[in-house]
Order: sequence, then structure tokens, then C-alpha cells
Amino acid sequence: MAPTMIPDLKSPQEVNPSDTLRAFLDRTKKGFIDAAHSGRGREWAVVMGNEAGDLDSLACAIAFAWYLSEIRQSLAVALVQTPRGDLDLRAENGYALQLAGVGPDEPLCIDDVLTSAAPSSPFPSTAFALVDHNRLGTPFSADNPDARVVAIIDHHADEGLYTNADPRVVTPGVGSCSSLVATFLQEMCADKVPPELAMLLLSAIIIDTGGMHPGGKAIDVDRRAAAFLASRCTLAHGDVSSSLASSSLDAIPPLHESPVIQQLNATLQTTKASVAHLGTRDLLRRDYKEYALTPAFAPGRELLIGLASVPLALAAFVPRDTGEFVRDATSWMDERGLSALGVLTSFRDEKKAGKSG
Repeated sequence: MAPTMIPDLKSPQEVNPSDTLRAFLDRTKKGFIDAAHSGRGREWAVVMGNEAGDLDSLACAIAFAWYLSEIRQSLAVALVQTPRGDLDLRAENGYALQLAGVGPDEPLCIDDVLTSAAPSSPFPSTAFALVDHNRLGTPFSADNPDARVVAIIDHHADEGLYTNADPRVVTPGVGSCSSLVATFLQEMCADKVPPELAMLLLSAIIIDTGGMHPGGKAIDVDRRAAAFLASRCTLAHGDVSSSLASSSLDAIPPLHESPVIQQLNATLQTTKASVAHLGTRDLLRRDYKEYALTPAFAPGRELLIGLASVPLALAAFVPRDTGEFVRDATSWMDERGLSALGVLTSFRDEKKAGKSG
């Protein structure tokens, strides 16, 4: 089967490679919203990460949209599957965007699109590029029979869908999807990746792999990608060592030993864990995914299951008086129409470096 192609709809004169990342996001956001208003949303490819909206999804969506727009000269926009009012639930995302010179208002959010479309109308685009997941969500395919997935880059289990997507890179086991996107950019346009974009992708890899410590989530793909990105950017807290830019990727420098990388990792992890000001509802929706399942015992019934990941230990998340927690969780289930809600809690032992779960 022939690969699904992304139409090259933008003329070379419209490409401005001197754009800052902030200007690129602002320009494409406005262009897509204007196109959606005028019924031309189908001309655009929408690049999006998964609905949890973590830094990895955010960075990958922005990076691949940049590639399609600036290198492939296609009409493409990065979409964050997070309502604009919820962006502050992930302070680490805001910090990484700031390092990349991007303000919180630049990314296109899901409610920017939905509020600009007519009520009950299908999503205004039909071409989708998926990063950090590999199944198109119902909000984008419902009443949208022409919806197609034109590209996939992901590090989760391969569901075997959209086999004609191009590129189609699904590599489970990699610590961060940003590593796969960075590797793709290195192969396609290594000398054109802007410093701000390299900084954003590097931040995602660092936070996903816990600073790339040996024995952690990072594998060689992550280390090679991080070395490439580090050679393309200047970190906020100091210049990247010149050895990074000159060293062969076959002799990857120990980035986890770099004081700059260590400081960046510490700041990102601390910012991510700073959730004491969030209530139960905010914590449940901060890192949240939904799954529609059809159980074997009731083949004619579809169950909606919610899964929330909370960066707190169970004892810290659920107080001794569980009444308030149960009320808030039940209210969230009612709000989302859930049949069941799962909550994954985590921990980090500061006395034992690197021990977490």
C-alpha cells in the first residue's frame, strides 16, 4: 500500500526559516484557526501528542509540526490536547517552554479549535500526525470519515494501525518519544534544527529519563539524541561544552555527569513535583487519559475508563479522612461519564538517589 502523503501546500515564499520558535507557533496557530473559520481546515495537517499533555507530547508535537512546516513546506500546526485553562497544571511544561523562548499563550490548545468550530461539527482537519501515541482519538475521527493518520512517531506499544503512515516510527522501550523525534530531525535536517527547539526536546528527554542516569530509563537512542540536541543549543544556565558539538555520537559524552544537565534535571523534576497547591480534581485531570473498552461479557456495551497519574505517594494523595477524596473522585467520574477510574500514584525517595516509582 502506498504511504499516506502529507500534501505540500505551502509555497516556498511563505517559509520563513528565520522565525523564532515563538513566532512559528503564533503564525501557524493563527493560520490554522483562520483556515478552520473559513472551511479550509482540511488543508492543514494537525500534529498532536497524547491527551495527557506531558512535556514529551508537547515537545514532540511542536518539533514535528516545525519539521513539516519549515522543512517539508507543508501547512502544519502543533495541537496540545489540553484546554488552555489547564496548562498551568503542568508547571514543568511552562518552564521548558520558557527556556525555549516560548510564552504560555503560543501553543494551539484543543479548546482554541473546538470553540472556533460550529457546535457539533466534526474536527476541521482530516490529516493527523501522531507523536507519543499511535491511535487517533475519537474526538478527531467522530463524524469525520475522511480522517487519516499521515505520520506516526511513538515509543509506546504498537497497535498496528495506519501502516501507510510516512514516517511510521514506533519503537517501544525508548525512554522518551522526544529522542525518536530528535533522531528523525538529525537524519533529515540536522543543521537546520533551531536552538530553541533543541532545548525543548532536550528538556523532555531529561525529565523522562531522570537526567539520563545509568540504570534508569535512558537507552542508547536517548543518549545519542540528547548529545545531538545538546550540540545544537545553549542551555539557560550555561553554555553546552564545546566537546559535545565536536564529539562523535559513537563516543557519547556522559551527559548525566554535566553540572548543567544535572541542574536542569533537578529544576525540571522539582517543578514537576510541585503540586501541593492542587486539589484532588486538579491532580486527577493533570495527567489523565481515557479509554473506551468493549468487555467480553457485554459485547454490545462500551465502557469509558479513566486513568490518572498523580506525582504523589498514595498517603500524600489520599488523606486519612477519605470522604473528601471520594467525593471529588466521584464528581470527576460523573463529569467525564466514566464507568471506572484508575489512579496511579508515585514516589521519589530523596535519601536514595534515583529511587522512584
